[in-house]
Amino acid sequence: MENLETSDWIALSAVLVAVAAAGVSLWQALIARRAGADQLELAYRIQREQNEPYVVVDLGPAAPSSRLIVLSIYNSGPTMARDVSVQVTPELVSSHPSLTDRVQRAVARTIPFLPPGRKLVYPFDTAQRWQSGLPMQFDVTVNVQGPAGPVEELTYRVDLDVLAGHLPEAHPGKDLADQMKGIEGHLRSLSSATRRRTAKRYVPRTGDG
Repeated sequence: MENLETSDWIALSAVLVAVAAAGVSLWQALIARRAGADQLELAYRIQREQNEPYVVVDLGPAAPSSRLIVLSIYNSGPTMARDVSVQVTPELVSSHPSLTDRVQRAVARTIPFLPPGRKLVYPFDTAQRWQSGLPMQFDVTVNVQGPAGPVEELTYRVDLDVLAGHLPEAHPGKDLADQMKGIEGHLRSLSSATRRRTAKRYVPRTGDG
């Protein structure tokens, strides 16, 4: 090294600078490639999430002025939800025993498909629950299959205590009875309309027979 002349030092320095520059360029290329891959993956993930179903399970009033609490399963996403499974802890128990089996069966079975905008609603309880001593907080877990495969598991807590004071007091079961009367009225109207159409279909024509 001591015998190197000035020209040799210059040449060696140029080589070292070139190697260093090449290393920096390679490092920048790797960073850019990684950033590009990350951006591509992020764009793919965003696009996939935008096209996934979004199924929410909730406990709340049947309507703003209703004293009836319902269990709802709602697909607010843009695509079909398939194989929807719901787990609620602790188990749903109503202060009205006749409703307990219905809601437990609703969350126990797997829903084969749930179109966008579709909501399934099940009567669960009334304002009587606040005097029943039954659980008010529930941990909900929802698993769904979307067009591109399994959707990320959704887990959250539903707290009925947030409704305290929102639901006006009522006689136990009054809202449920009112709802059942409405359903019965609808069925009677449907039955009457069916009988009228059937009668029209078979009215004898003038001169027949």
